[in-house]
Order: sequence, then C-alpha cells, then structure tokens
Amino acid sequence: MNPKYKLKDGIGAVSAEHDLYLIEAFIDNGYLEKIKDPKTPQFILLGRTGAGKSAIIKYLENKIDSKRFKKIEIEYLCLQYLKDNITLRTLKDRKKNIESFYKYLWRHIFILEIVQFFSEDVNNTNSFYKFFNIQNSKNKNKAINQASQYFQKYSDCVFKNTEENIKNAVTEIEKKVLEEAQLSANISYKPEVKTDLKTSNNSVIKQKSESEFKDTDYVIDRYQISELDGVIRSLIKEFSDDQKEYYIIIDNLDKNWTYDDKDLNEIIKYLLNAIKDINTKIRDLNIKIIVSVRENIFNSVLQTTRDNEPQIEKWNDFILTITWKKQELIQLINKRLTIFKHQYQKSSPDLNDILPTEDNGKDNTDNKAIDYILNRTFQRPRDVISFFNNLVKLIDSEKFERISWEKVKEISKYFEQEIIESVIDEWKYNFPYLRYSLDLIKGLKYKFKISEINQQSINDLFNKNTRFINDELTQIYLDSQTTAIKKILECWMIVEFIEIEDNKNYIKNSPLFKKLPEDNNGNTNYIIHKCLHNTYNIKMKF
Repeated sequence: MNPKYKLKDGIGAVSAEHDLYLIEAFIDNGYLEKIKDPKTPQFILLGRTGAGKSAIIKYLENKIDSKRFKKIEIEYLCLQYLKDNITLRTLKDRKKNIESFYKYLWRHIFILEIVQFFSEDVNNTNSFYKFFNIQNSKNKNKAINQASQYFQKYSDCVFKNTEENIKNAVTEIEKKVLEEAQLSANISYKPEVKTDLKTSNNSVIKQKSESEFKDTDYVIDRYQISELDGVIRSLIKEFSDDQKEYYIIIDNLDKNWTYDDKDLNEIIKYLLNAIKDINTKIRDLNIKIIVSVRENIFNSVLQTTRDNEPQIEKWNDFILTITWKKQELIQLINKRLTIFKHQYQKSSPDLNDILPTEDNGKDNTDNKAIDYILNRTFQRPRDVISFFNNLVKLIDSEKFERISWEKVKEISKYFEQEIIESVIDEWKYNFPYLRYSLDLIKGLKYKFKISEINQQSINDLFNKNTRFINDELTQIYLDSQTTAIKKILECWMIVEFIEIEDNKNYIKNSPLFKKLPEDNNGNTNYIIHKCLHNTYNIKMKF
C-alpha cells in the first residue's frame, strides 16, 4: 500500500466504486462463490444500500478476464423507451399478451450479447459466417440449421450495442403488428428508432379496433422462440468449455427508477423472468447473467406487479440476499486496518488496539465497545466503514492512543443521525411518510406494544402532516386507524427500524415475508433499533 495513505484519512470509501481498498481488503463471506457459479440458480444479488452488492460485482470484474465479463448499464436496456412505445402500450391497453414479446426480446438480446464472447476476433460479416460454418449449414442438424438461419438474419447485430439492438427488435415487431393489422397496403411504413407519438403509423395503431390486432403470441409465434432455443443449443455444442466462465452483469437497476410506476416495474419483472429462464439454458456454456438490485426496488417490483404473479415466494430459489454477521464485520475492519501497517513499527493495529478495552459498565448488549457500535448500525459494510472513518480521525498516527468510551459515544450520536437519514433516503419512494411517522416512536420504551403508541401523536401525524402522508395511507386512516398504524409498523419493520421479539415466523432481510403477525390480543412486542434511541428519546427500562 502506498505510504501516503494515512489511517486518519479513513479505512475506505463507503461506495464500492470509489473504494481504494476494496480489492485488497475484500471479505468473501460465501456470496461471491454462490453468485458466480453458473450451475447455481441464484442470479439476483439482493441487498440493502451498502450491503456489498457492488463490491462483489467489482471484485468479480477485477478477477475475471475482461473478455469474459460484460456489464450492461441500465440505460442501454431502454426500459423507459419500451414503456413509452405506443405499439406496446396499445397492445397492453387492449389486453393483448405482451409477455411473449418480452420473452422473445430479452432472449434475443442476451443471445447477441453471448455471441460476442465467442466472436472476439470476428470483425466483419464474412468472417462471422465462416466462424459459425454457415456456408455448410445444410449438412447440420436442426439446432445448427436454426442457428445458421438466425445468424444470417442477425449477424450484423452482433457488432451493435445493446440499445440499438433493442430498438431494432421493437421496430421489427412494430412492423409485424402493422402487417397483421392489414395496414401495410395503405401505409408506407418507415422504421423508426425513436418512437414519435405523432406519426401517422402510431395514430392509425391507436385507432384500430381490437379485432384488428392479433395477440403477440400470434405475431411472435412459437417457431421464433424455438429458433432461439436452437441457437443456444448450437452454441453449447460448438463452444461449451468447463474451464472458462463468462458473466453478463446488470447493475444500477435503481437508476431513474420510480416506485409506483407499475408499467416500468412490469417490464423489470419480464426482464427478471427472462433471465431466470435463459440462465437455465446457458449454464452448459458456463455463462451466467447476474442482476444486482436493491431490496426496496425488488420489493416494489413484486408489490406493484403482484396481480400478474400471485406466488412470489417462488423467487426465493433465485435470490441471494446479502447479510453480514458480527464476526464478519469485525474481520472486514481488521483486514482494512492491516493496510496501514507501514505506519507502525511492530504490527498493524486491530480493533483491540483502537477501541476501549474496559466494559461500558452496563449489564446489556452494549457492554463491549464493538457491540455498542454494531448495535447502532444495520450490520452493513457501508455503516461500519462510515463509523470507523469518523473514529480513526481521532487517532494520532505519531503518538498512538486508544479511543475512549466518551469519544465512541460522541461519534455514535452523530453517526445515528447520519444512518437514520440514510435509511429515510433509501426508502423515500416506497414510504414517503417514513420520516414523519417516526414521531409516533418518540418517548416509547425500547420494547413496546402497539397499544402504547400515543393517541395524540397519531392525531397530530394525520392532521398536521397531511401533505407529507400519501393519499393511500390517509384513506386507510380514515377507514381504520388501527389498520393505518399497522401499515406504519410494517413499514418500520421492512426498513428494520423495529423488529418483532421472538417471532419464529418473521424472516429478517427478506422483502417477501415482512408482514406483521396476526395479533388479535395486541400482545406482540416490538423492539426499537438502537440507532433511534438518542434521537427519539427511547426509554431502556421495560
């Protein structure tokens, strides 16, 4: 490590993209091996902000040959373009099944991305034909024949970017829809990459009666889907290699994302379904498509599209949820501290050298300094790195002195405010009322029952802060105060501001199952997270 880096400057950036020490101090707590194995079904890397999703992706990218690693930025998937496309919107509005379109589209797009792995030395169409032995396709089996036909049609697309291929595929489908609507004889169709809602084609599409539109299952017939399957089978036959692994990564799914946009969330759901399907087909190529997604976004995609998929629990087999244990976070900090061993004559410091050794003098879970700190985080690397970045500023590199309990607690008070704000920001689209709902928690005991929430605080929340409480929650409150308070408690539980005491049916860190238990007698105890204790005057005595 470059000696110019000093411990007092911090132990790393909170974002993986800017963390100088990520590769050197990377901690693999088992998730890397699981997510990178093409044979395992998990492809969704799920976690809260700062849980380490981007760190895993960055580490994988660093360790894999760049020719076998491809990251697709979310902008190039054209989600907004697909949402706004007038043909797709018209088909959807008229209750046509557009799922088959997206099944075809994403399979087609990912096949083109996959082919690029095996055509790295191919730079023109003629050599591309030779590369796949297309001139001899008549002597091949059915799968190879289908692949040959496909490559003849789309060979030039292999050398185009993802965005262009998506828009070209949509244009192709638009043309077929127009033809099926028997418009081609009357309209001079001009394929357009950009959808203009005022064009004559789009105007006619909107005016046609439902009977003039074929279902997309008809336009995208089964032959085309089976053709793509044939392409995959031919690739497996020609290029299967157990010694090489390939990865396509989709990251930053939260970019320009809107919580309550059901149409956009449906497109994301179609994308995830397509990846789930295609990963099972390409595993013999040792290829895996991985999606990194924040927990709140995945939660919203499932919630807003629930009508289309009632059994959302089936996603469990495909999710890898990142969580951290106490000892893993201690290991993470100690490994980062070893980077600065050049500053010390004997050995690098660890937590035992930095934190106070004496007990806190309290008979509770905060007795040890490291417990006191971790109990005020959400046990995410970002939280811990942020806290220790503030802590090590107090360390004199020339004259090393241990941090006192007084300083630990002083930093904790500042840090608690920071972490509360980060959680509110993380979930602001899902729960716009989160900040103001926390007024209900003021002055409660750290372990409370729903009946102990102050009635005046409830009245003030819904009467004084109406502009901050969304219409849905307000309507629930007008219908039933109890139901509204339970919805707020459920919100707190999802963001982990509270947890349920001794509830075997409560599955922590899973966006699929965070529901309040049936509690007809009101006997359930809720535990308030310690990051809230100082700010909201939470009482420790029960």
